[in-house]
Amino acid sequence: MNWDYRKPPRGCKHAAARSAMERAQQPVTTGCHSSPAAAAGLDRIPRFDMLPAKLLVSGAAMAKPLVVELNGQSFDLHLEKVDRTRLYGFVETEVLDETGKPCSVGTLTGDGHSIVGPGGSAIAYLSPDGLWRKKTELRPVDPSGQLIAPVKSTFDAVVPLNRTATIDEYLAHNIHLIYRLTAEQEPTALLEQLKAGTIFQFPFSYRGGIEASAGFLLQAADGNIFLCVGSPTKFEFIGLKTAAPVAPEDPDEDGDDADLLDFSIV
Repeated sequence: MNWDYRKPPRGCKHAAARSAMERAQQPVTTGCHSSPAAAAGLDRIPRFDMLPAKLLVSGAAMAKPLVVELNGQSFDLHLEKVDRTRLYGFVETEVLDETGKPCSVGTLTGDGHSIVGPGGSAIAYLSPDGLWRKKTELRPVDPSGQLIAPVKSTFDAVVPLNRTATIDEYLAHNIHLIYRLTAEQEPTALLEQLKAGTIFQFPFSYRGGIEASAGFLLQAADGNIFLCVGSPTKFEFIGLKTAAPVAPEDPDEDGDDADLLDFSIV
């Protein structure tokens, strides 16, 4: 019988949670921000298997590079995702039954009797008439019903670095993806610009889709280059519709208080 690990049956034992990797070494931080990346907190990312100020990579097979162009020079950059699992490790919880065998996740269907095991359910796309539709047949539209032209993957073309951003513009975005960039040949011209504190901004979409996110190319204090992907932070100002009433001051108020004082009993 399959059981949901979130509600183990009576008699099941939770194995001790174990970490998949040791926490990376703590970075050295200073009391001031020496670069835009430091102000953004990138200098606090542990240097896992990194060579400070080195961008050279091994000759192992790598994914399609991100090609950027600066002042007529093209540079091939390889992306290495920085995620919480890589930084802090992850924890697995194993649930065992009475005989010590591992339990698997099961989903109870709506009839209250059937249990579906892992891989037994999927998401389907249906038309308003209840007909099956393939994902390739779907087309994105805006609120008015007009078709939205999808964007292509950023890896399909050369990315010109012709737009820069300030640190305030960078911090006005919610960053949800961070990539460490490496190169087979050191991009000297690009490093000079990034070392001076320049932040390059360009639209970024990993696989293509409805719209592109904002990509920021910058350098951390240890010399590593990072690509930070995010979306603008939407702040909505909430103010008072009407001014709060203010009670008028009474010029004789102080005098009235003085009249109430009686020193005859002293």
